[in-house]
Amino acid sequence: MKITINRLCLFSAFLFPAIVIYAHPLKSKIQLQFITSGNYNQSELCADDTTSKTKVELYNAGMNAFKNSDYQQSLEYFRTYKQNFPNEIYGYYWCMRNAINIDTGMHKGLAIDDALKFISLAEKDREKMKAMLIFVYQYLEEYYSKINVDREKSKYYHKKLKQIDPGNKDAEQKVEGMLS
Repeated sequence: MKITINRLCLFSAFLFPAIVIYAHPLKSKIQLQFITSGNYNQSELCADDTTSKTKVELYNAGMNAFKNSDYQQSLEYFRTYKQNFPNEIYGYYWCMRNAINIDTGMHKGLAIDDALKFISLAEKDREKMKAMLIFVYQYLEEYYSKINVDREKSKYYHKKLKQIDPGNKDAEQKVEGMLS
């Protein structure tokens, strides 16, 4: 793992014969352990942490983890993204996508809150977010028709799906099955 320290609160490190650096990819600080004649003194450094990363850095780190199927790590990056940039849709969308991969049976409903928040933000620009909205509406329709059975919510998301994608043949077949 490559560690880049942009800001560092230097201690009198030169007094110690050995310095060991520990870093966890999801933690916000890097720990230094000063080793002096068998005794361990631990101090934390003011290191460049995930909360000071830019949108692009967090997004890229999250996407790299997602592409490598490390959904838990990707989820952590996108949680930080949505915490730092709460009005941006990508944090919610990718938290939802990671939660879907973690909760593959949908039984825990891990993706629902992020899906709903994503919709509330993405509805403002439906044309630009069309593909993502289609995915989210299909997910919610399936969740409410199979797992947390609520026919009204399932029909609501089906209606939203048909509004944004009227030519969706799969959605039409699903609704026929729901109504019969």
